[in-house]
Amino acid sequence: MVTGARLVSVFCINMVQGLPASFFAIGLPALLRETGAGLDMVALAYLVWAPWALKWLWGPYLDGRPSFFNAVFGRVAYLPFIMAGVFAVLAFFPPSVSVGSVLAIGVVCSFVGATLQMVLARWIMAVEQDEKQRARLNAAQVAGMISGAMTGGTLIVALSELLSWTVAITAIVALIVIASLPFLLTQRETTAPPLPLETEEKQTASGIVRALRQFFSRPGVGLLAGLMLMSDIATGVDVLLAAHLVDNGYSATRATFLLNTLALAITVPATFVTARYLERFPVHRVLCALLFIKASIFLLLGSGLVSSAYASAALAIAAVVLASVIAIAYWQIYMRFAAPGHAASDIGIMTSLRTLFLMAGGIGAGQVAGTIGYEGIFWLAAIMAFAASLLAIMQGRKAHGAVTP
Repeated sequence: MVTGARLVSVFCINMVQGLPASFFAIGLPALLRETGAGLDMVALAYLVWAPWALKWLWGPYLDGRPSFFNAVFGRVAYLPFIMAGVFAVLAFFPPSVSVGSVLAIGVVCSFVGATLQMVLARWIMAVEQDEKQRARLNAAQVAGMISGAMTGGTLIVALSELLSWTVAITAIVALIVIASLPFLLTQRETTAPPLPLETEEKQTASGIVRALRQFFSRPGVGLLAGLMLMSDIATGVDVLLAAHLVDNGYSATRATFLLNTLALAITVPATFVTARYLERFPVHRVLCALLFIKASIFLLLGSGLVSSAYASAALAIAAVVLASVIAIAYWQIYMRFAAPGHAASDIGIMTSLRTLFLMAGGIGAGQVAGTIGYEGIFWLAAIMAFAASLLAIMQGRKAHGAVTP
């Protein structure tokens, strides 16, 4: 049974990921656009998520016997403080002075955040075996990250405008440390059982290739990869939503507020509502419905029927909310598909694929937006999301009726 302390701990520790991540995802693109950067440069902000696409490279090292890497990066207790230290360096590099340095620091923060995600997922799989109870913890994961994002992205932009860049970064560093305390004070870091000797061989470089081969040889993985490809390339277009609002007359601060504070405030209760649906209905059916709604939003944005800046903002907010609740359904799929003995490796591969597709969608959208415009990009995203909703149903049927999570 999931206790209140455990829910709060998972919620808060995921704020550690969201507090810095939101700035790089929404705040930085809005600031870049306001200073006159082209859409191609705005979309390049997605490069900070490269470690999330590559975490399968070090995921296996978190599953095996004790090592220096595992001792430092394999503990939930240490990672928030590493994140705080790296993010503090950002105080010396305002975006208006050094975009390259900001992106480089963002890459390191992403490495720490991606590692924390894998280690925490491994811990959840070890302490909670029931999928319905995991749905609550997965909702707490997403809600915590969203709450951190709701606070982080907006707070940095607002404080840097009202006070100074240094004050803004210092505030986020302090919040990262505070958010780690509930987990550190109430939870014990139980992990999966030690791996057998033959499995420990996966910790070598050649073993990583073997782990990839084993994962991609599983039944249904091709359909799952296709589902992630379609849905995440569509979701990657979300990176242009802040720029779209700025082009519609909103300031960077206002656009960040709408897509962080307001949208993500709506997302927090939406995540727990989604968890309730996941307890009652098959995960692929829920995912199909969410993707269909997401496609409909892109269709409205690309149709030209929405001319009001307020209506565009409302649709952009809805798109951000849906991107977050869709993640809960994917987490249910991850934990069902992953093998308990090497959960970090398997979840690392699946989340890496999703991040790779998100980056491709976001960067690709930025590169072609100048040619086909926002309308063309939103039409393509709608088609991808509709296709993904159909693949979700196919995935459910292949799983023999999609067993209720």
